[in-house]
Amino acid sequence: MANTKAEVNKRRRELGTYKTHGYSLDEIAVLLAKKYKVKKVTITQDWYHRDQWIDKVFDLETADSVKLVKDILTEQKVIKRECWKTYNNTKEDSIKLGAIKQLSFMNKEIVSMLQDFNILDKKPDKFEITGKDGGPIEISKYAQMSEEELIKEAEKHGIIVTEEGDIKTASDQEGRRNI
Repeated sequence: MANTKAEVNKRRRELGTYKTHGYSLDEIAVLLAKKYKVKKVTITQDWYHRDQWIDKVFDLETADSVKLVKDILTEQKVIKRECWKTYNNTKEDSIKLGAIKQLSFMNKEIVSMLQDFNILDKKPDKFEITGKDGGPIEISKYAQMSEEELIKEAEKHGIIVTEEGDIKTASDQEGRRNI
């Protein structure tokens, strides 16, 4: 007995839903083959050829990618809210850790999705630092010195830097704090 187009779409929608809920393709194939009276291979082939039907079955308008991204982000926010509820309402560290790991995973997935849709750049921005009037940066010889070299240079000019960071000169017996 052949399945109607509506039944096929319903079966495929269930397939996609089960897959997003973490079921293995094997588990789904057994379940849906029995329910819809089709062979397991039909279910697995549906999955492998999902690019041909997923937009229609799930009402995804690929021309409206902004709407699609907003829908996904809305769903992610709901899931994240539940993760935070779980985290806040338990005393068990292992459950709290699981909630935090899920939140971290979701954040990475969101960034990846936004990069895939070219909303976020995949590479970090590069910044160019220039000197005065867009020219090269001038770095003084003192800025390039190590701390030990700076102390030796200061001593040449009669300045003493104590271990506490105080600066003393011959004319300044009390010293002042290094800022």
